[in-house]
Amino acid sequence: MIFFATLGFALMPCAAQEEPTMPERMREQSRQMQEKMSQHFHRAWSGMRDAMPGSKSSTLADASMDLREQNDSYVMRLHLPERDAKSVEASIIDGKVLRVTAPASGAMGAYEQSVTLEGLVADAKPEIEKQPDEGLVIIRISKTPSEKKSTPESTAPSTKELPASTDPWDVRMLEHMRRMGREMDDMLHKYADETPHHPGDRHWFDSRSFDSAYDLQDEGERYVVRLYMPERSMADAKVTVHEQKLLIDAMAEKCCLKKDGKMMMRHMSQYSQSISLPGPVDADRLEIERKKGMLLIRIPKSKVPTPPAEKAAE
Repeated sequence: MIFFATLGFALMPCAAQEEPTMPERMREQSRQMQEKMSQHFHRAWSGMRDAMPGSKSSTLADASMDLREQNDSYVMRLHLPERDAKSVEASIIDGKVLRVTAPASGAMGAYEQSVTLEGLVADAKPEIEKQPDEGLVIIRISKTPSEKKSTPESTAPSTKELPASTDPWDVRMLEHMRRMGREMDDMLHKYADETPHHPGDRHWFDSRSFDSAYDLQDEGERYVVRLYMPERSMADAKVTVHEQKLLIDAMAEKCCLKKDGKMMMRHMSQYSQSISLPGPVDADRLEIERKKGMLLIRIPKSKVPTPPAEKAAE
């Protein structure tokens, strides 16, 4: 299974400034831009597998996700071509965690992922738009408009430099994800440059976040999962197995960086993914390789002995 994700980081100028009210004109322009980005997101991944070298014939299913942050909302896009988009459900837990689920379908296990989102409005409820013919689900969640506050400069925590993968599939996957992010950014910037706006209007457009993806393979005696997060360090990602579920947690990250001569605060949300495994596994022999921007996880299948045949009554 391939899973693509972009989990929000907000870029917010550290210098304080007044926050204008978003005019109706900008709301309509933003809505139109969101529709175009959804179409681009769908096209970008629809033919991805056929275009990748060394087709992974043992891949069980694929899915993709993109999350972006606007000034007053988050927008999540899910592309689930192998599932019934009408079965996808979304809820908010503890006022800050967006949980997205879909029931098991055929050979595919249940789909579940959670993202911690900052600044949601009280009693926030996800608005879900489902496009079954496209296998596309769009989820919008209202948040408190960002306030520009002074923020002291900080640096990202030092982490061990991880080796880069040399597998052609991994290299192409990471580059594909980076390219899609750049293309969506370019669309947004071009649209903003061509649209008449007042000072401060640009702040209402999306802030790009980092991408995430996973690929689940059946390799005979084991399952192999490749988790891709090209914008984040995998040094501290937590990986556990519970029953027939692989649980992956990447904690929130914050750092300060320069953009266009200004200090910007970068926030990466906490990410949690549950991957249903098709059969029982031997969790004690779990193997994890940490590469630059990715995890390679091997989980041996459980060798359950065949019960002896019943002895016929004499």
